[in-house]
Amino acid sequence: MTRRFRSSRERQLIEAILANPDSDIDRSSYAEWLDSVDDPRGRFVWRQLELATMHRRGAPPSVWGAAYDEQAALLKAGRNLWLEPIEELIEHGSVSEPMFHRGCIEHVTMTASDFLSSFSQVTALVPIRHLHLTELRGHAKPVFADKRLARIRALDISGNDLTDDDVSLLATSRHVNGVSWLDLSRNRIARAGLEHIAASKALPNLMYLALWGNDVEDPTDHAAGEEGHLDYQHPTELGSELEKRHGRLEWLHSNTRWAAAWPPNCEATEP
Repeated sequence: MTRRFRSSRERQLIEAILANPDSDIDRSSYAEWLDSVDDPRGRFVWRQLELATMHRRGAPPSVWGAAYDEQAALLKAGRNLWLEPIEELIEHGSVSEPMFHRGCIEHVTMTASDFLSSFSQVTALVPIRHLHLTELRGHAKPVFADKRLARIRALDISGNDLTDDDVSLLATSRHVNGVSWLDLSRNRIARAGLEHIAASKALPNLMYLALWGNDVEDPTDHAAGEEGHLDYQHPTELGSELEKRHGRLEWLHSNTRWAAAWPPNCEATEP
């Protein structure tokens, strides 16, 4: 499966994005070229880059609302055309729920088995950085040992019936140090699994962790106060205990950091 390009220049620009998916510079260059050929996608890329910057700075919805509305309107008009690079994969069922970030398809949902067999094919076409994995139970060992996870910044593995042993594999993986946003909600994680995450040296950039719906108590900061006057700097007893033993854990305090826009957008947690 190959991607179609309108010119050699477009090929160069897309290949640069694929080679360095974290870079905003290459996407800005692509937006400039799109503008030069009167392609409305150029404005879409600019707006999404602007939106990502505001998310990273922690801006509230009142600041980024206009940029969001504009990019949403542009996406509605151009989405079917812009999905063309992975259209066959969508039709085949290898990927689903594609989402655009910073002007490109960055998020897809895949089963664990499709990830293991087809992820390289996907990333040869689009710069995936956000991944939602389903049917992970029974595949945790090969998935968390897969070096292709190194490109992932946001990982959603919620609702997979994962156990503490599965979380141990994640917490000791050599390929997840780039993950800053992690959803482990709706699994079967108990206290041992929480300890694996808290003690992990493999997740140094983790800023947001969703743990609700597990057997263990959610240790992240809780909201206190009255509606409209909430104080999110209210640590839990369990969270304080974890930090006494493991040092500062940024993901415990995500409620406080992103109180104005909760839960945080994946891009908001990235450096």
